Amino acid sequence: MATEPLRWGDGTRWNSGATWDGVRIVKEKHKMSIAVLNISKLNDADFIKRAYEIKAGLTGNASITTPDPTVAAVGLLISSAETSMAAAKTADEAAQKATKDKDAALALVAEALTKWCVQVQKESGGNPTIITSTNLGVLLDQVQNLSLSEGDNSGDLDAHWDPVAGRTNFEIQICLTDPTVEANWHLATSSRKSSTTLTGLTSGTRVWVRVRAKAPKTENDGAWSQPAMKIVP
Repeated sequence: MATEPLRWGDGTRWNSGATWDGVRIVKEKHKMSIAVLNISKLNDADFIKRAYEIKAGLTGNASITTPDPTVAAVGLLISSAETSMAAAKTADEAAQKATKDKDAALALVAEALTKWCVQVQKESGGNPTIITSTNLGVLLDQVQNLSLSEGDNSGDLDAHWDPVAGRTNFEIQICLTDPTVEANWHLATSSRKSSTTLTGLTSGTRVWVRVRAKAPKTENDGAWSQPAMKIVP
């Protein structure tokens, strides 16, 4: 679709060859350019530098004679931003120091608690009643001598292990493939005595079993027993 040629205020057509106040209108061909800021990927320091560059470009510019907002107003905004950046830097440095001081203080507390733990262990002689009286946790003994035998029915395995002093709650896990992979273990059952019967297993399959003593929430569970393996009858 044809467009109306660009004309000057008196109707003279652009590129017509006419003159304007004695100056010949020169024929030019160019694409319209788009003004961009180029600030989106800049860090704070480079952003301020770029702001000063643009401010300088609009200061006394013969083509853009009345910038809005004014150059002075933008200058004040830039100065305010620099002040805020300096304050943020100071705050960051203070926060980093505060974090280091906090970590150092916590480390001193941990060191003191560790000394207490060593002392309690030594003076209690490993007596769990004395240990728990100090509100320290008790690391339970590892379940020992876990053994597996055929159950009364096909698909059953009987598991037996040594009792753990003071504990009557045990967790039993089984594994059907590669017991060295922790994700292969899953809960089978629990028991309130040092034995249990695993039921519903598939005859002819190889099954690994492990057991640990459970503790109250304020203490640590015991270590897992060494796995025992048996083919399900």
